[in-house]
Amino acid sequence: MSLPMETLIAERDRTLLLLALICGTVLIAGMLIIHRVYRNIFSQKQKEAQLMNELRQSEQYFKALFNTSKNMTIINDKHVIKDANQAFFDFTGFKTIEDFQKQHDCICDMFLPKEGYLSKYMYAHYWADYIMNNPSLIHKAIIKKDDREYVFIVSMNAFTLNDKNIYFTIFNDITELVEKENMMLVQSRHAAMGEMIGIIARQWRQPLSVISLGASNILADVELDMIDPEHLKKIALDMMKQTGELSMTIEDFRNFFKPNKVKEFVNVDSVIDEALKILEKSLLNHHITIKKKMNSDTIIQIFSREFLQVLINIMSNAKDALIESGIDDPKISISTAEYRDFIEITICDNAKGINPDLIDKIFEPYFTTKSDKNGTGLGLYICKMILEKHLNGTIDVYNENGACFQIRLKKKR
Repeated sequence: MSLPMETLIAERDRTLLLLALICGTVLIAGMLIIHRVYRNIFSQKQKEAQLMNELRQSEQYFKALFNTSKNMTIINDKHVIKDANQAFFDFTGFKTIEDFQKQHDCICDMFLPKEGYLSKYMYAHYWADYIMNNPSLIHKAIIKKDDREYVFIVSMNAFTLNDKNIYFTIFNDITELVEKENMMLVQSRHAAMGEMIGIIARQWRQPLSVISLGASNILADVELDMIDPEHLKKIALDMMKQTGELSMTIEDFRNFFKPNKVKEFVNVDSVIDEALKILEKSLLNHHITIKKKMNSDTIIQIFSREFLQVLINIMSNAKDALIESGIDDPKISISTAEYRDFIEITICDNAKGINPDLIDKIFEPYFTTKSDKNGTGLGLYICKMILEKHLNGTIDVYNENGACFQIRLKKKR
C-alpha cells in the first residue's frame, strides 16, 4: 500500500535538491512496517518547467504571427468560428468573436453571391466542404464593405486537436490586383474602341464621298437649270445605296460596342465570321488573303463580346505584322477543331514570326514589339486575361512560317 507523495526541499554540498518522499506500508511476519523512499526529482521538474516555458514561448510566437498577418485568418470547425486574428476584427469591425456571432452564424453569411465566386452552398455542397473537396481549384470570395467589393482568395487546411478536426482558413485580399486588372481591361477596351472607330471612319470615307459628289451634281444641275429626272433618279438611288453601306457598317460594329454582362450560347465559328466581317475591308485594302478551315459545330456558353474582342485583337496584330513585313503574298489562316473537352482555334500569319528571344514575354503587360506610337503592350496581355479568367480558356503562341496563336475553350465549365 502506498501513501500520498510529499515533496521537500533540501541542500547537500551546496546543491539544491527537490526530494519526493514516497511512503508505503508492508505487512511482514504480522508486523505493519512503514517504509520511506526519498528521490531527487529536481532535474525532472527542471525539464518540465523548461518544456512548459518553451510551450508558452511557442504559443506567444504563434499568437504574434497569427495577429500580425495582413490576411484575415480564422480557426473554425467549418461552421462556428473558434478564433480569429486581428486582421479579421479590423476588416469586419467586430471587437470579439461573440459580437460577430450575435449577427452571423458563419463568415459565409458575408459572401456576396456572384457567378464564379464562393457562396454558402456550392453545387449543393457547403462552402467549406467544397473547398476541402476541391484543393486544386482557386477559390475566390467577394465580401462587401462600405459600398466596396473586396475580393479574396480563400484557402483552408485541416488539423486535429484533442481528437477533433479544426480548420485553418485564410482570406488573402487581392482586391487591388483585381482592380488594376479591371483598369487595364478598360484601357484595352478603350484602345480597341478607338481602333474600331478608325476602321469605321475609313470604311465610311468612300460612301460619304459618293454621297457628297451626288449632292454636288444635283446642286450643279439646279444651278444650270439642267435637271434630268432620270439622271436625278440615278443619283438618288446611288446615294441610297451608299447610305445603306453606312448603315450596314454601323450594324456590323454595333455588337462590338455592346456591353456583354450575360453569357450567350454561341457557335465559335460564327463569332470568328463576325470578327472577319468587321475587319474585312481593312484586310482587303492591304491585299491580305483569309484562309478558313472551320470544323466546330458545338454550341458553348461564353461572354461572346469578350471573345470577339480577343479575336479582333489577334487578327489586327497579324494584319500589322504582315504590313510591316512587306511580303508579297500576305495571308491569315484561321482554323477550328473539336476535341472531347475543348474547342481549338488557331490563327496564323505568314509574316516573319516573333523573335525567339521575345516570344516568352509576348503576354506580359506593357510589353510590345510595335513602336511606341502603335502599341500599348496591353492587347495580348488582356487577351490572355480574358481567356483565362472570363472564358475558362487558354492561349499559347508559337512560330510556324509566322506567328500562330492557339486558343482553347472548354466545352463545359
